Formats: sequence, structure tokens, C-alpha cells
Amino acid sequence: MATATGDEALKAQAFSALDGLLDRVAAGDAPRSPTVCHGLAGLVALAQEFAAHGSPGAARAVPRLVEDLLDTADPDRPLVYRDHETTGQLVDNPGLLTGAAGVALTLRAVATGERPSWWEVLFLQ
Repeated sequence: MATATGDEALKAQAFSALDGLLDRVAAGDAPRSPTVCHGLAGLVALAQEFAAHGSPGAARAVPRLVEDLLDTADPDRPLVYRDHETTGQLVDNPGLLTGAAGVALTLRAVATGERPSWWEVLFLQ
């Protein structure tokens, strides 16, 4: 919304709010799941998007978040990444939001530096 309206004060508030979240994650309050919906891949996508809009805190956080996301990979699992549902159940899911496809596509976006069109659904742009 801040970008759409050109409201710099709102943009600064958004950057500050994300910085607070990223500080909590850096202190160990990280999502358990690697997925887009409620996990690290979603946080990576969010930080990447904020970094593209000029957030220095997000830009600094992206490499560490990606490293954390890569560390959740389990090559012995059929899909490498498992959803850690809020109930605590681990699920091999091939899907976009709560599955391995979303994790892989998010990692591809960061590796290539290209903003994927499917992020428009997440960020409503």
C-alpha cells in the first residue's frame, strides 16, 4: 500500500515492523516449517520483496534466511522439504503454499533475482 500511495511514512513503518520480525527470527523465534504459507520460505519471499523496495534490514536478512531454509532440507525425504503443520504433524506435500514446490520456487527466485509472477498473489501487486 505504501508503494501504491507513495506514502513514505507508511513505508518506513512497514520496514520497521519487518525489522522487528526479523530481529525475533534472528534471536531464535523462527518458523518451524520451511513452507511459503507459514514458514521460512514465506519469510524469505517477504524479505526479498521488502529488500527490492529498499529495506536495508530485509536485504541484510535474506542471506541468513536462505541459509536457514536450506538447512531444513532433508535429501532422504521424497520431496526434500516437509511441511511442519501447526498441529506438529510433518507432511510430505508437493504443493505451492504448504509444500516443497513453494520452497523450491522461492529459492529459485532468490537465486536468480527475478521476482516470480506468482508472488503477486501473495503480495497483491
